[in-house]
Amino acid sequence: MAPAKVIPVLGAQAAAAEAMAQSGQELSHAAAEAAGAARYEDLRPSGGQVDLAKLRSMRQPVQDAKLALDRAQVRLDDVRSTWLVAPIADPLAELRRQVSQARADTDLAAQAVDAAPGLLGGEGPRRYLILFANTAESRYLGGFVAAYGELSADNGRLALSRSGRITELSDAPGFESRTLSGPQEFLDRFGRLFPQRFLQNLTASPDFEVDAGVARELYPKAGGHAIDGVIYVDPFGLQALLKLTGPVPVEGAPQPLSAENAATYLLRDQYVMVPEASDRTDLMSKASRATFEALTSRQLPGPRALADSLGPAVREGRLHMVTFDEKGRNLLDRLGAVRSFPHAGPDTGDFFAVRSSNANPNKIDSFLRRDVTYEATVDARSGQEQATATIVLHNDAPGALLPPYIIGNEGDTGGAPAPPGTNTMFLSVYSSLDLERITYDGSEVPVAAQAEAGHNVYSMKLRVPPKSQGTLVLVLRGQLRSRDPGRYELTVAPQPMVNADQMKVHITPGTDQRVIEAGGLAVVSAGVTDQFTASETRRFSVLVGPP
Repeated sequence: MAPAKVIPVLGAQAAAAEAMAQSGQELSHAAAEAAGAARYEDLRPSGGQVDLAKLRSMRQPVQDAKLALDRAQVRLDDVRSTWLVAPIADPLAELRRQVSQARADTDLAAQAVDAAPGLLGGEGPRRYLILFANTAESRYLGGFVAAYGELSADNGRLALSRSGRITELSDAPGFESRTLSGPQEFLDRFGRLFPQRFLQNLTASPDFEVDAGVARELYPKAGGHAIDGVIYVDPFGLQALLKLTGPVPVEGAPQPLSAENAATYLLRDQYVMVPEASDRTDLMSKASRATFEALTSRQLPGPRALADSLGPAVREGRLHMVTFDEKGRNLLDRLGAVRSFPHAGPDTGDFFAVRSSNANPNKIDSFLRRDVTYEATVDARSGQEQATATIVLHNDAPGALLPPYIIGNEGDTGGAPAPPGTNTMFLSVYSSLDLERITYDGSEVPVAAQAEAGHNVYSMKLRVPPKSQGTLVLVLRGQLRSRDPGRYELTVAPQPMVNADQMKVHITPGTDQRVIEAGGLAVVSAGVTDQFTASETRRFSVLVGPP
């Protein structure tokens, strides 16, 4: 076909065909090399050991495949032409799509085989603090810290070197003089919880990276080692890990914990079945230790099965990990393992989040359900928005029959405790907008206005009687922050609770305006709407314009 290259129109077809053939030949060779030398499914941790030599041997073939894909992308881009006929144009477009996808996958693989040895202690021992949280007693990140562990990594060998109840750290020698230097925004918002004294409050902030930074400072002050990262896991996260290990026996539990029963047992059943509070606290610690000992002693599946088992727990905020070195942090961020609380920017659009924290040391939040409705009216011409947030708090806890450890209340300073079964909470609403009015069951309530992560935060203390509900209504108003005039963007960041929020979003255009683009949302008579179980961060995008 070489002579055809000099003929107009026909030459474009010949050049494209040659580019595809040449790219196919080079990519086939690179793929064969990578398939033989970089077999990801062979990377199966066994007995707590990862074969770092095998992992490092994958670097060059993966890099070669990445370079081959880069060259193919340039070559295929160069022969694009409006003169191409369908029998040439269609295969070219499909090959370009596949090469583009493969480049992204291979770039991630190259980043993983470069960063993973360091994370696994191949460049010196690493230590990671594990925070085992219980969402039956909520904090803004998810649950309060009930137990802790220290995971060591040395040349690919993983071991749980230390674990125990969180009170061991809280009550460690020197607790009277322990201090926390910052960050200042954390101290302003959550200093009243005294996390430097009570390390169960390390999960006070909804932003895991902030909480991890606080833990990095406080753990050595409570008798621990300097750490290289922090892992957060709640009962649903433990349940996901048990998919990898299989059932594990736990001393004191009536049956082995498994991927089917772990969350239910740790969040509810243990409080009824185990009478002594100290035994229950030990159970959380023992369950956590048993799970991680199984992870570091049994043979685990390959990377794909790991991702399939743990991916949902990560996306739902049940399992987090962050490291303090840049290379490892970038990899974890790309894998989605760092579930940062969204921060506001000059053009990030609207934002809404509801976070609550138990005001008592009980486990009543396993009975808490929230129905949340967010209704926004958007004026494309002025950029003004008015929104109404309605949060219905359902407390299904009984007023009796259960131990005080589950449904009891402590008194406020100088006041009597609320009746048993009453859910007393600190609740905060994060918003991009200014607060105009707030009511609880029709009456105005005291509210504290602060800021966090660039958002306005409106906080209050609420009570919901047993077998009852309360309704909080906020009226909000403000100027849209949008990179595209007329486009309304909303981010909803739910709290990982025992019972996920039931959420409804309704977006209405202003007077004499209409929805031009709904972004997959259901179009109703006056706008767009969506109802969903709020388990993952959701982003909505709606284009509003003239009729």
